[in-house]
Amino acid sequence: MNKKQLREIFKKKRASLSTQKKEAASYSLFEALKAEPSIQKASHICGYVAMKNEISLSPFLEWVLNHNKNLYLPRFQINNYQIAQVKNMSKDIVLGHYNIKEPSSTCAEIPDYSSLIDVWIVPGISFTRLGNRLGMGLGVYDQLLVNARGKKIGVAFSFQEAPILPVDEWDICMDNVFFK
Repeated sequence: MNKKQLREIFKKKRASLSTQKKEAASYSLFEALKAEPSIQKASHICGYVAMKNEISLSPFLEWVLNHNKNLYLPRFQINNYQIAQVKNMSKDIVLGHYNIKEPSSTCAEIPDYSSLIDVWIVPGISFTRLGNRLGMGLGVYDQLLVNARGKKIGVAFSFQEAPILPVDEWDICMDNVFFK
């Protein structure tokens, strides 16, 4: 199967998941992430605000801020994405481009984020145990992670695990994947 076909299959599975199962998986992910040694040691963490049907990082993002760690999220900026620092989830997040929640324009852009961020938490449509990732098809995270030095952790629901995925030369591999 090609990437487009796989995206459709996994999107349908994700859309059929009950709210209760999404919340349980998100809480389990929160517990796993906060116990992860690389996250405990990290000072600078980049996450994401979940889109419809993605596994949620909401409790984890609040935990990051409450534990005196620096939080960064992607923000759309004229045909590409940038990384911005978030200090307060309730005040700093707005509905942005593509109706995706992102940091407001008042949040500071971090131009040299690739060497600053210790840990990246990355969503995907599907992952393999080896860290191969199938994204939405826009190359957002491939662009953001191309020079990233920090640990890359993919996160997904358990049914999003694939034994193998098609991989292109520009696809960025995760260092670890948490399936919940």
